[in-house]
Amino acid sequence: MVRSTPFECFCSVEARKQRGGYAFGSGTYDAISNICMAALHAGVTGREGGDVRVIPGPVQQNYVGTLANGVFSSDLDKGRVGSFTVEPVSGQ
Repeated sequence: MVRSTPFECFCSVEARKQRGGYAFGSGTYDAISNICMAALHAGVTGREGGDVRVIPGPVQQNYVGTLANGVFSSDLDKGRVGSFTVEPVSGQ
Protein backbone atom coordinates (compact mmCIF):
# COMPACT_ATOMS: atom_id res chain seq x y z
CA MET A 1 0.00 0.00 0.00
CA VAL A 2 1.33 3.42 -0.98
CA ARG A 3 0.72 6.30 1.43
CA SER A 4 -0.76 9.53 0.13
CA THR A 5 -0.10 11.79 3.13
CA PRO A 6 3.25 12.90 4.58
CA PHE A 7 4.63 10.93 7.51
CA GLU A 8 7.69 10.94 9.75
CA CYS A 9 10.02 8.09 10.55
CA PHE A 10 13.38 7.46 12.18
CA CYS A 11 16.18 6.23 9.95
CA SER A 12 18.74 4.04 11.64
CA VAL A 13 21.91 2.58 10.19
CA GLU A 14 20.16 -0.81 10.14
CA ALA A 15 17.16 0.59 8.26
CA ARG A 16 19.39 1.69 5.37
CA LYS A 17 20.18 -2.01 4.77
CA GLN A 18 16.52 -3.00 4.34
CA ARG A 19 15.00 -3.55 0.88
CA GLY A 20 18.49 -3.95 -0.52
CA GLY A 21 19.56 -0.47 0.54
CA TYR A 22 18.87 1.07 -2.88
CA ALA A 23 17.65 4.53 -3.81
CA PHE A 24 16.29 5.24 -7.30
CA GLY A 25 16.40 8.87 -8.41
CA SER A 26 17.71 12.15 -7.01
CA GLY A 27 15.63 14.63 -5.06
CA THR A 28 12.49 12.74 -6.05
CA TYR A 29 12.83 9.01 -5.45
CA ASP A 30 10.81 6.08 -6.77
CA ALA A 31 8.50 4.55 -4.15
CA ILE A 32 10.46 1.28 -4.21
CA SER A 33 13.52 3.10 -2.84
CA ASN A 34 14.81 2.61 0.67
CA ILE A 35 13.62 5.77 2.46
CA CYS A 36 16.64 5.92 4.74
CA MET A 37 19.12 5.50 1.88
CA ALA A 38 17.29 8.26 -0.01
CA ALA A 39 17.48 10.49 3.09
CA LEU A 40 21.24 9.96 3.33
CA HIS A 41 21.64 10.59 -0.43
CA ALA A 42 19.57 13.80 -0.14
CA GLY A 43 21.61 15.03 2.83
CA VAL A 44 18.60 14.96 5.17
CA THR A 45 20.38 12.58 7.54
CA GLY A 46 24.01 11.78 8.17
CA ARG A 47 25.62 8.36 8.44
CA GLU A 48 24.32 8.07 12.02
CA GLY A 49 20.68 8.42 10.85
CA GLY A 50 17.92 10.66 12.16
CA ASP A 51 14.30 11.71 11.84
CA VAL A 52 12.89 12.19 8.35
CA ARG A 53 9.66 13.56 6.90
CA VAL A 54 8.53 11.65 3.79
CA ILE A 55 6.28 13.43 1.29
CA PRO A 56 4.59 11.02 -1.14
CA GLY A 57 4.12 12.10 -4.75
CA PRO A 58 2.96 10.85 -8.12
CA VAL A 59 4.80 8.34 -10.24
CA GLN A 60 7.49 9.94 -12.43
CA GLN A 61 8.31 9.08 -16.02
CA ASN A 62 11.91 8.29 -15.07
CA TYR A 63 14.39 8.71 -12.24
CA VAL A 64 17.99 9.78 -12.69
CA GLY A 65 20.58 8.47 -10.27
CA THR A 66 23.54 10.51 -9.01
CA LEU A 67 26.35 10.44 -6.49
CA ALA A 68 25.54 12.66 -3.52
CA ASN A 69 26.73 12.65 0.08
CA GLY A 70 28.81 9.53 -0.54
CA VAL A 71 25.82 7.53 -1.82
CA PHE A 72 25.14 6.37 -5.37
CA SER A 73 21.49 6.31 -6.37
CA SER A 74 20.35 4.42 -9.46
CA ASP A 75 18.49 5.30 -12.64
CA LEU A 76 15.04 3.84 -13.18
CA ASP A 77 13.35 4.15 -16.57
CA LYS A 78 9.73 3.95 -15.46
CA GLY A 79 8.24 4.37 -12.04
CA ARG A 80 5.54 1.94 -11.01
CA VAL A 81 3.47 3.13 -8.08
CA GLY A 82 4.56 6.57 -6.93
CA SER A 83 7.41 8.68 -5.68
CA PHE A 84 8.53 10.55 -2.59
CA THR A 85 10.77 13.36 -1.43
CA VAL A 86 12.41 13.63 1.98
CA GLU A 87 13.05 16.58 4.26
CA PRO A 88 14.29 17.09 7.80
CA VAL A 89 11.73 17.05 10.58
CA SER A 90 11.28 20.69 11.66
CA GLY A 91 12.84 21.63 14.95
CA GLN A 92 16.04 19.66 14.37
